[in-house]
Amino acid sequence: MGVLGRIKQIISANELSVSAFAKSIGLAQVTVNNYILGKRKISFELIDAIAKNYPNISLEWLLRGEGEMYVSNKPQQTTSIGEAYYQKMLREMEAMKNRLNSLEGKVS
Repeated sequence: MGVLGRIKQIISANELSVSAFAKSIGLAQVTVNNYILGKRKISFELIDAIAKNYPNISLEWLLRGEGEMYVSNKPQQTTSIGEAYYQKMLREMEAMKNRLNSLEGKVS
């Protein structure tokens, strides 16, 4: 089984739809669907998103198929889909706030 098969296993083990999985890792559903359907090659962006949002998934297992799927040997999503989305929105709002402050400084 390759990386794509192991990603499908993560989705299944967490009882998620592809849409819910996409939200949980902060990628567009169409992008994740294209990975799942083999229309896009597995990218660093996808692996990085999984690693950040599913820290209990062993990267050794995900990338090489070696060892156990879970670092702790227990399926548990560290952050809920809502929490991951909330954190993403907070980061985006902070970036917008910083940009606004920078623009206000130029106008003054």
